[in-house]
Amino acid sequence: MLAAFASAAPDAIVHIDGGGRVLFWNNAAEKMFGYSFDEVRGKELHLFVLPQEYHDIYRSGIKKFTETGEGPAIGKTYESVAVKKDKTRFQVEISTTAARLEGNWHAIAILRDVSKTKAVENSLRESNILLMEEIKKRDETEEFLRESQHFVQSIADLNPNVLFIYDLAGHQVVYSNRQMLKILGYDSSEIKKFDNWTLVKLIHPDDLPSLISMKERFLALKDGEILEIEYRMKDSRGQWHWLRSRDTVFTRNPDGSPSRILGSALDVTEQKAVEKALLEREERFRKIFEEGPIGIALAGRDMNFIKVNPALCRMLGHTEDELNSMSVADISHPDDMRLNIQKRELLYSGDIPYFQMEKRYIRKDGTLIWANLTGSLVRDEEGSPLYFLGMIEDISARKKVEEDKALLAAAVESSVDAMTVAGLEGNIQYVNESFERISGSTKDEMLGTNIKDMTRNPGQEASFEDVFNATIRTGNPWTGRFQINNKDGVALMVEETIAPVRDYMGQVTNVVVITRDITEKLRLESIAEAVNTMDNIGYVFSGIRHEIGNPVSSIKMALSVLKTKMESGFKREVIDTYLDRALAELSRMEYLLKMLKSFNVHETPELKDVEIIPFIDNFHSLIVEDFKRKGIKIMTSIQPGAEYFYADPRALQQVLLNIVTNAADALKDRTAPRIDIKIVKMPGHILIHIQDNGCGMTPNQLRDAFRPFYTTKPEGTGLGLMLARKMVTKMNGTIEISGEQGVGTAVDVFIPEGGDGK
Repeated sequence: MLAAFASAAPDAIVHIDGGGRVLFWNNAAEKMFGYSFDEVRGKELHLFVLPQEYHDIYRSGIKKFTETGEGPAIGKTYESVAVKKDKTRFQVEISTTAARLEGNWHAIAILRDVSKTKAVENSLRESNILLMEEIKKRDETEEFLRESQHFVQSIADLNPNVLFIYDLAGHQVVYSNRQMLKILGYDSSEIKKFDNWTLVKLIHPDDLPSLISMKERFLALKDGEILEIEYRMKDSRGQWHWLRSRDTVFTRNPDGSPSRILGSALDVTEQKAVEKALLEREERFRKIFEEGPIGIALAGRDMNFIKVNPALCRMLGHTEDELNSMSVADISHPDDMRLNIQKRELLYSGDIPYFQMEKRYIRKDGTLIWANLTGSLVRDEEGSPLYFLGMIEDISARKKVEEDKALLAAAVESSVDAMTVAGLEGNIQYVNESFERISGSTKDEMLGTNIKDMTRNPGQEASFEDVFNATIRTGNPWTGRFQINNKDGVALMVEETIAPVRDYMGQVTNVVVITRDITEKLRLESIAEAVNTMDNIGYVFSGIRHEIGNPVSSIKMALSVLKTKMESGFKREVIDTYLDRALAELSRMEYLLKMLKSFNVHETPELKDVEIIPFIDNFHSLIVEDFKRKGIKIMTSIQPGAEYFYADPRALQQVLLNIVTNAADALKDRTAPRIDIKIVKMPGHILIHIQDNGCGMTPNQLRDAFRPFYTTKPEGTGLGLMLARKMVTKMNGTIEISGEQGVGTAVDVFIPEGGDGK
């Protein structure tokens, strides 16, 4: 047993007498120091394994040990420097113990090469014969056996591995060293009581099949052969330990079959945990590299690519093989390479741990993309650079947004209209240069003040504060006119648009106010309006002269003939004919006067919220029967969200009647005559789109459509569209007409949106 343990030990075991002379030197010692046992037998150990500078310390220690069995190194584990046969120095861990044999003190030392751990269990079997021969040379007395047993146990207990002997027939561990208690929490007496089933329960279920198959391999195992296996075993606290076991045949039955197995098991739990952590880290990196959205590249010091990931290939439009045959310079914009190289050199010199920069990359198709490059180094265990690691994120979209923002900012600053950005409470956060020009106040003077405090004389029925708050509440823009006084006290007429600014969630966060100085425009418009009014008066008078002159001439002629014929004794039937003719002409004049009176019917409309669906339903019922008789199909649709007009319902009904009546006249003799009325919600307005498939209009007809007394109908007055435009304008709306001859005509009426307490 002594020979087996000593030979199987992975560490060097040296037995010296009281004079420091070598009595035993195992195979591990031979491998560790390069000396054979024959070379060192009987020689003083310190002369060939310790450096020269340690000899004096050794001599003083060995003298005390020879006399008392004590010394500074006895019973301790410490590290020292040792010398091999080839004079190579190396670090060893030394554990020593003392034993009294035949009345003299002896020392046993176990030495471990801590600079490079080697497995020594395979030497157990090879050293067994030599050790047994040495033991046979001594007297096999009772005292020597007890001392030998203590000697062997000391060796076993000094071994850092779990040593055990397993009986194949009895299915139990018949011997274990102290490491079994230290590592697994079981002492030798406790583990001897474990039956086979208990031992099976201590083995991890996933590892049982491998251990069971080991038994068949032991049956075929030759002397000196070693089997290695890793398995998990549960300790006394219920925790799993990974054990790496090296096993060999210890004894055999008379028939030559193995009876007992000698094993040495090393606890590799921590090593397994480290390996698992490394594998998990490598797997995470692999997933990031292979599946991540950011381009990753590994390059050498020469800037040639070593490996690239799929994201970078997609980003640049190259295949992996193409990129791996290229360098960083091949895909970089020339203007960015100088800075790139400078930062890489700082990285390799150790002046910076990493760097970031924005640069342009050239795609395979020649286009450029902007990317954010993060560069670092991958180093070996000694800290030397292995290769360059680049993380490349495509920021082209962000750069485009930045460019658009810069362009927008430049456009805002260059705008002739004053622009003000305010918070929801009205505090001014930004004004452009045109604001300074119009108001006369500087940016510094206005920032932080409240836009609601600026004096405005309302040009319409609502105050600035009301429409500002309504814009925030409804989220709809508003446009109107105000009179303001600039810093010098000059009165200006301005047209202002108040619009909400929304965040990505659609919530109103700010308000932008666009102010346009229309003072000069209004002055010019008033001049043009005066000229236009004179022209229109000319048209009106010409129309009145024509429309009234003809009936008057006809009446005068009829009465003159009637007077002449009366003297000749006209019959009653003839007199009635001339009277009817005169009355018809008078009726025509009366209708004309009624139309002229209509100019003032809605001079001051009564504006209010008008619910769209009931209004359109009522209007549809008003015209549907008449149009059905004419064979005209009317289709009406209302877009979701269109709920209220802000209008005079009587005036709006009159406008729509004029438009659909004109449409009906244009549909005479048309195949499948149709009128489509669509109601659409727009920012701040409701659009009423009326489309027919009638005869259409020429460009000249479209140009003159709103002129007074202009008509293309034989019996028309030419005042219908003009009156419609006037009524829509009084309701703060607009009307537009378009069309194509032979295709149809479309009329768009824009009416302010109502609702929300407006």
